[in-house]
Amino acid sequence: MTDERSQVRSIAGSPRRLRGNRKGIIGWFDSRHLNLERYLYSMHRLCGVTLVGYLFIHVYTTATRLRGPAPWNAFLLSMRTR
Repeated sequence: MTDERSQVRSIAGSPRRLRGNRKGIIGWFDSRHLNLERYLYSMHRLCGVTLVGYLFIHVYTTATRLRGPAPWNAFLLSMRTR
């Protein structure tokens, strides 16, 4: 059994150690390594997360509409700006 972090992979002839995702989401926006490709990757991921959030909100509002006119009207009143 080998630990995934201790495996060695050869990339372009030079061995590199595989590291886990230590920084997580904060690592997407690390300004020390922010070149054009990294910036575009970060924006791509942010747009994807936003679209998934929108999808859940859209499904929730559609499901509210299927419950009938009373819950739908109550939902519309709660979303109204004052």
